[in-house]
Amino acid sequence: MALVAPLAALQAQDKVDPVTAPAVDAAIKAATEQKNSEILDSAAAAYETTRKYDAAQKLLESSLTIRAQTSGDHSSAYAVGLMKLGDLAVKRGQGTDALDFYTRAVALGDTPETAPALVYLAGRALGSKDTVQAESLVERALAVAPSGALAGQLPRHVPACRVR
Repeated sequence: MALVAPLAALQAQDKVDPVTAPAVDAAIKAATEQKNSEILDSAAAAYETTRKYDAAQKLLESSLTIRAQTSGDHSSAYAVGLMKLGDLAVKRGQGTDALDFYTRAVALGDTPETAPALVYLAGRALGSKDTVQAESLVERALAVAPSGALAGQLPRHVPACRVR
């Protein structure tokens, strides 16, 4: 019983409650009418801070739809939307979903915005002991973000990550 109660509480935090659902639906409606994904991104960030991940997911998915409509599903804006969904999946501990979102984002091109996805994918490759793939991903990340905080996240035991 002592183990079940905390798990139930965590699951309850992750559900869209009846008070949250109308606010989420209203935000989606307003953002869709205005074709403004930023409205939904901001609302999703607020829900993430309160650990209402299902609401954040719904908002980010709708934001991605707007990005596809306004910029196209091969645009950098669309890649940013995929990144946001990947980031949320990481927070939720959903590695398979994060892998999917990040892979789709980097498939649209290597940009400074997708560099964190490249780092994530490199870490996954290292975890699978695929150092060739990890090295390739790290090189791509370094090419688009050669300095700053992101460069500091790169795993230093991959040959390509050694300080040059």
